[in-house]
Amino acid sequence: MPATFNNRIFYACQQVGLKPDGDRTNNFAPIHGVQSVGITTNFNLSQVFELGQISIYENIEDIPDVDVSMTKVLDGTPPIYLLATRGASTPTLSGRQNQKSVFALGIWPDTNDSANADPSSQVECSGMFVSSLAYNFPLEDNFTEDITLVGNDKLWKDTAAANNFGAGPDPRM
Repeated sequence: MPATFNNRIFYACQQVGLKPDGDRTNNFAPIHGVQSVGITTNFNLSQVFELGQISIYENIEDIPDVDVSMTKVLDGTPPIYLLATRGASTPTLSGRQNQKSVFALGIWPDTNDSANADPSSQVECSGMFVSSLAYNFPLEDNFTEDITLVGNDKLWKDTAAANNFGAGPDPRM
């Protein structure tokens, strides 16, 4: 059977999920109500120069910085902050501050009407910490949560290596 490729740049069927870092299962808790996702990767370079040369002798690539920003409508399902800090030692800010998670964004073919079965590709960012968190309560719009996760590892996977998006954690967590 030939491989199925997306024909467009528009990816209507996407799903984001989180699991605690170190969780060896292939199931991510899907995040419901996500309005937008952005992933930024910066590669830090150190330039080395040599005496007697005008040009750069070598560019040394340092550890990349990966930022994931998400906006979620507050709809009664678990907030992203709680999903990103699952497994913390205590349910307080100080107990959750060092909890790492694994972020996944699954992308399904443009022929799918919903994000079901295995994604055609998936990006995973591991070792992610919560960097910033904001809750917005406007008078004439939806209440939202804005969160940024930071880490240093990002990996793209194809269908065979992609993980599952499970039913999600208990909303009472």
